[in-house]
Amino acid sequence: MKSSQQISILRVLQAMCAALVLLTQSALAQTAIHTEPSDLAVVPAQQGYVVDTTGRLSAAERDSLTSELKQLNASSGAQVFVLIVDHTDPEPIESYAQRVFTTWKPGRKGVDDGALLLMALNNKTKRLRLHTGYGLEGSVPDVSAKRLLANEVRPALESHGAYAAAMAGVAGVRDLLAKDATRQNSVTAVDAQPDKNAEIKLVSVVFAQLAPLILVIIALGRPRSRPLAAFVSALACVMVAAIYWLLRGDDGLSSLAAFFWLAIPVWLLLAFAGRTPKVSQSRTGMLPPIKQKDRASMSARQRRQRALAEKSSRPVARVKARVPPGFAYWLALAALALSIVGRIEQPIADMVFAMAGLFGCVFACLMVAWMIRQFGGVRNVSSRDGDSQGSDHWASSDSGSSWSSGDSSSSDSGGGDSGGGGDSGGGGSSE
Repeated sequence: MKSSQQISILRVLQAMCAALVLLTQSALAQTAIHTEPSDLAVVPAQQGYVVDTTGRLSAAERDSLTSELKQLNASSGAQVFVLIVDHTDPEPIESYAQRVFTTWKPGRKGVDDGALLLMALNNKTKRLRLHTGYGLEGSVPDVSAKRLLANEVRPALESHGAYAAAMAGVAGVRDLLAKDATRQNSVTAVDAQPDKNAEIKLVSVVFAQLAPLILVIIALGRPRSRPLAAFVSALACVMVAAIYWLLRGDDGLSSLAAFFWLAIPVWLLLAFAGRTPKVSQSRTGMLPPIKQKDRASMSARQRRQRALAEKSSRPVARVKARVPPGFAYWLALAALALSIVGRIEQPIADMVFAMAGLFGCVFACLMVAWMIRQFGGVRNVSSRDGDSQGSDHWASSDSGSSWSSGDSSSSDSGGGDSGGGGDSGGGGSSE
């Protein structure tokens, strides 16, 4: 009985010891996980194509290496960075290269055609690493990268130093990219796509103005009240500004075009706000009425002359602007000019530039002219009766607010006028 109890107690003690050992191992593992990042080398800031934290490269060597890397980028589209550090120990060079690649993100976004040539000069084991993005795995496979490091880069590093090793690595990557005919075709297609997009954006900027232009023509085709005309004009200008902003180019000038269109309604408000129409002629200057029987006896020529005389003597009303409203034309044309000039360095056909300038000027001037006509255009003052004592009014079919005008010599009263890289490495080889 006692022996069975002792056996049970021993088993319980063994289980407790085993659980204690497992807990201790788990705690040690967690401590190692939390303390490991503090032992990792810091990723240096990305400053151009070449980063040398050891000071092994002179200024002339850095500039020469940078020039080679820029030429490689221009010819192939691939973006290669060179990083020279003292060591990565105790972290493996592969892990450190991955962290640098993820932080710097070389290569074009969506293509992931970047590469990193890492040299850890004082590492105990592996000192070289060529880390490539997924877009370069076909052109620079792991086997070719390892052969390049072993046969070209490492001998140059041991014999002539870091600069010679970096130049050998860049030359090797250039040769591998040049041999890949498939990549050359894909690079040509990728490079042509932004050019096509630039042309589409420029043409869209111009012809997208048709929508606000049609809105202005339909809404302001006849006299409107001041609030309605101001609202329609401001809405149309905001629509054009949004088009210029959304379809702006990669430059800094084309985005400014949107602000010029936003300034147009402000300028028109400054020109016409608070201004009342002035009648150019009094009723006494009008021709006397003709009886119907006398008009019937007139010849066709006499009737034409009478109609012209009545039209020329008819009173008209116009608004005298506070500031020249024609400056709004220059704002619209300046917006179009900025949108075109900002794209002048982009590979866009001359015919596209000419077409955009021509149609853009026409659409912009039409829209501004329609808005100015609504606020400050000449309006006829009609008469409600045939005698000289009738009341003149500036007729409008809109029941909104009116621009009143009176004549001090009679009971005339003014009527209502309705008036814009690769995220992670795909492969690589170490040496």
